[in-house]
Amino acid sequence: MSDIIDEKIEKNEEKPLICTSVENNSALQARVNKVLKRLAIAFTVLGGVLVCGYIALATALETLEENGTLTVSVAAKAGEWVMLLVGGILLVGGIVLLVTAKNREKEAGQLATINYFEFYSSAVVIRSLRCGEEISMVKLFYKDLAQFRYVENLLLLYPNSVTAYAVDLSKLNEEEKGVLGTIFPRKK
Repeated sequence: MSDIIDEKIEKNEEKPLICTSVENNSALQARVNKVLKRLAIAFTVLGGVLVCGYIALATALETLEENGTLTVSVAAKAGEWVMLLVGGILLVGGIVLLVTAKNREKEAGQLATINYFEFYSSAVVIRSLRCGEEISMVKLFYKDLAQFRYVENLLLLYPNSVTAYAVDLSKLNEEEKGVLGTIFPRKK
């Protein structure tokens, strides 16, 4: 497969506009996961606050009801349960996201690869190497990308909604960053 793509590029005789490489390791994965971790922490904290709020509210309402000071309606009790349910979902979801992010970092450290990027006028060719041996190669046409996103000093290219290839912009000079900015314009 790699030979077929190589032949097509050679026949086109197009030179890459930009060539760069990125070591895909746990440090890079931590940079990519930074936003996910922040979201996970926010979910966990909000979920914890809602669960604690439920406990405090349920205890207070139960005490007031036992004293005969207040009669709690069915709607109020249902609201308590909704509060507990939403809080529990956020709390568990946040913890799952945090664990997932940590596992991705650990896995990236164990399976460290180097991604070589060759940006052409209509596509990017990405070659992945591990221990000096090419383990995969893909040609992604820009029009076929699911999305792209800038995170800190990284450009993330998504061939689908889950997978992302990270391009480290700090390794590029200003002219190369300008070329990438033309291909992948920043959203305002």
